[in-house]
Amino acid sequence: MRVRFLISGRGGLGVVEMGNMLAYMFIKRGLSTTVVPTYGPQTRGGFVESVVVIQDERVLNPIPTKFDILIAMDAPALNRVKDLMPNGTIFFNSTLVDVKWPQAVRVPATEISESIAKDKIREPRVTSNVSMLGAMAKVMEIKREELNEPITTVLSDKPKSAIELNIKIANAGYDYAERELHNVKNPLNYLS
Repeated sequence: MRVRFLISGRGGLGVVEMGNMLAYMFIKRGLSTTVVPTYGPQTRGGFVESVVVIQDERVLNPIPTKFDILIAMDAPALNRVKDLMPNGTIFFNSTLVDVKWPQAVRVPATEISESIAKDKIREPRVTSNVSMLGAMAKVMEIKREELNEPITTVLSDKPKSAIELNIKIANAGYDYAERELHNVKNPLNYLS
């Protein structure tokens, strides 16, 4: 199996952390992974991408030019649709993005995050990444429990309360996918 993910968005939406969490999930499943982040000089609001490659064997090309799955966290991320494989899948943050694509999967990631994190943290949108990760995990037939360790490990420099909040938001994304995306086919089943 080889899966090439491109996570794209702007600074402040957790793109780099999401790439690390996604890679960690698959490492725990015994697969080889690489993560290559790209970002501009801005802390918030600038261009950010994370390329994650997952394979059965050692990853020899950590920066592919075509991708199997695009995760669009905001509207400018859709500029990367041109780099998607013909049968590729887009997971998009429908709170901030609207796209027409045959294999597009709508996840209101920011809305889910804000509904839980409102009044708990200053900028609830920064947790959009984990609600998207939770929804994707359900669609990719990954067990809910497999979200906890990647989130805890990647956010290990954060307070325990922040880690617990992120896990709660990831579970809300998972619940959303269970309710609303039960007819979406697992994109991993169509990759070599």
